[in-house]
Amino acid sequence: MTGDAASSPWLCRGASAWEFPRARRHVPIVAFAGGAGLILWFGLLSTFPEPARNILPIRFDLAEHVVAFCWLSFAGLLAWNRTWIVVVGLILSAGLLELAQLIDSLHEASLLDWVASTAGVVFGWALSAVVRRILARRRAFVVQGNAL
Repeated sequence: MTGDAASSPWLCRGASAWEFPRARRHVPIVAFAGGAGLILWFGLLSTFPEPARNILPIRFDLAEHVVAFCWLSFAGLLAWNRTWIVVVGLILSAGLLELAQLIDSLHEASLLDWVASTAGVVFGWALSAVVRRILARRRAFVVQGNAL
């Protein structure tokens, strides 16, 4: 494929760094909203994971926290360019989720869960930085008129 960034559906023309084009920005926004909805459902409204916690000898739910908040961080940072707002907002929302679980009788609040959620945010941040760097290189390659 030859041409400039305008010919690629995933690259944005005219930005100093890579960013999601407006026409495609709905993809990470929907991924973020879906992930946030699932976290709210499983974190506060549902008792779904409870039987698995009684069977498994390890704290599998910590991995769930890491994966869920990694997903939110990754999708949020692709959707919005305000890195610190997304990262700090997700870390604070993870803490608020644990505080809300103090009130809820169906779930247990845990500092370790909050730490796992924070680790997930950091992993998602790192993953999004790598993806942005790769796509920025691709954009530079396309803008120079080289074939992909």
